[in-house]
Amino acid sequence: MKRYLRQIALFFSPLFAVLLLYVIMDPFRVLREYEVYYTSGEADYVVLNRGYVGTETFVQQHPRHRYDSFIFGNSRSLFWQVRDWQPLLHAGASCFHMDGSDESLYNVHRKIRYLDAEGVRIRQALLVLDFSLLGRAEAQTGHLTATPPRLTGYRNILSFHGAFLLAYLDPRFLLAYYDFSVFGTYREYMRDHNVLNAEPMAYDARTNEIRYPQFEHAIETGTYYTGKRKALFYKRRTDIPSSPACIGPTQLRLLTDIRDIVERQGSVLHVVVSPLYNQRALHARDRATLQEVFGMQCVHDYSGVNDITEDFRNYYELSHYRPHVAARIMREIYATEK
Repeated sequence: MKRYLRQIALFFSPLFAVLLLYVIMDPFRVLREYEVYYTSGEADYVVLNRGYVGTETFVQQHPRHRYDSFIFGNSRSLFWQVRDWQPLLHAGASCFHMDGSDESLYNVHRKIRYLDAEGVRIRQALLVLDFSLLGRAEAQTGHLTATPPRLTGYRNILSFHGAFLLAYLDPRFLLAYYDFSVFGTYREYMRDHNVLNAEPMAYDARTNEIRYPQFEHAIETGTYYTGKRKALFYKRRTDIPSSPACIGPTQLRLLTDIRDIVERQGSVLHVVVSPLYNQRALHARDRATLQEVFGMQCVHDYSGVNDITEDFRNYYELSHYRPHVAARIMREIYATEK
């Protein structure tokens, strides 16, 4: 019997070792608290859950900075820079990014409800959305999109950590992560499926803001839109259909609750529909619903064919537009407000 148990233990010892290393290394930074989740000027390599990073950073930083102005949205809202937004707001505005990777309307709603429940005054808010964000009204399961447990009262803590454990045990991640950990060399195969990210970033923990200044520098020097990167920008059709209607009863309930919270708080909320390179306009029914819920003056639709989406130089790639685009939109919507 003892021999049998030793054989079982020997058989499973590699798995035990891998799991022990997971606890020790904490590659996704979800097992322990961190004062800062990114090192500015360096690559993060292991892609983190932006929603989790933002929530935990807010909890750490809010007592010091007393945030009252928030940017919500998916990764396209990353480049809505505080330095462009703050001058348009009330004096002394304290701004914070609460974005999330491939963000869902469900997560945005959870964040706003969390802030309200914690007694945080939301004086100004930007909700940067698109078809993909509006269409996701249920809890997400992926490790990069899962709702931070703090926002659910820790009701999803098991599924949250289970998603990260599964992502860790993916053979592609294990190979890339420990290859890089041991040898310190980033290899091309690690880029596949976004397993590891070697792009350096500038990070401000006070605002939870990420920037990639090297992209702007390359654009200024004429070395960015070349080769494979330029080839990404395909020629669009002249008869581009709008996105399908996506606001159903669940989305309407979440949007209405967001509206009720900001109205009760006396918040100034602007809802912006992102200008995407695919030039697919938000469905007219969805736009009308947003206007009905939040008011026509608070909804700003930049989707579809327009002077922003016509020029590929307004984009880093097919999914993300550049900071100067967000800065222009902010100037326009706040000029209207004034």
